[in-house]
Amino acid sequence: MNHGVLVLLRHGESTANAAQEFTGLLDVGLTPLGCEQARRAAQMLATDGCRPHTVVTSPMLRATLTTNLVLRELSLDDDVVVASWRLAERDYGCLTGVPKAQALAMYGPERYISVRRTMDGVPDPASSKQISGWDSAFTDPRSGLPAPGAGESLRDVVTRVAPCWHRIRERVLQGETVLVVAHGNSLRALCTAVDDL
Repeated sequence: MNHGVLVLLRHGESTANAAQEFTGLLDVGLTPLGCEQARRAAQMLATDGCRPHTVVTSPMLRATLTTNLVLRELSLDDDVVVASWRLAERDYGCLTGVPKAQALAMYGPERYISVRRTMDGVPDPASSKQISGWDSAFTDPRSGLPAPGAGESLRDVVTRVAPCWHRIRERVLQGETVLVVAHGNSLRALCTAVDDL
C-alpha cells in the first residue's frame, strides 16, 4: 500500500503575533520575519524531497500569504490549493485584538490559562466582539457555529475542524502528500482529530 504524507505548517509570524495580541479572527498579514519563516519552511520541504500534491489552507490572509510563499519556493501552481473556512483560527471573541498582557491582568493567571489551553475555556461570552468579513458558513445557523465574535473553546474548534480531517485523510490514504497551512489552534484541533482524542 502506498502511504501518503501529512505535513502541518503554521503560518509565519503575523503582525498581531509580533504585537503580542490575541489575533483570532483578525485578518492580518505577515511580518518580514513571517515571510522568511514561510520561505524557510518551503526550503526544508524541498530538502526532504517533500512535494505536496495538495495544499489545504485556511482562507485567512496570514495563512494564504504563507501558502503563496511556499508555492513560489517549491515552483508549484496554485491549482493544488484548496481553502477551507474550517481551518480558520479560533474565535477569541472579546479578546480579539487585546494585548496578551492586558488579558492576563483582566482574567488572572488561572482563568487566562483556562481560556488559552484547556478544551472548554472560552472568553467571556457575554462580551462578544463584532468581527466582519467572514464566510457565510460562520454565520449560517445550519453550521451550528456561533456568530463570529462570540468566542470559541478549543473543543468548538475541534468540532469545526474535524470534518476537514475526513477529506484530508482520504487524500493521504490514496498516497498523496498533503500540506496543511493553518493556525496554532486549528492545527491543534486537527491533531486532536487525527489522533482521535
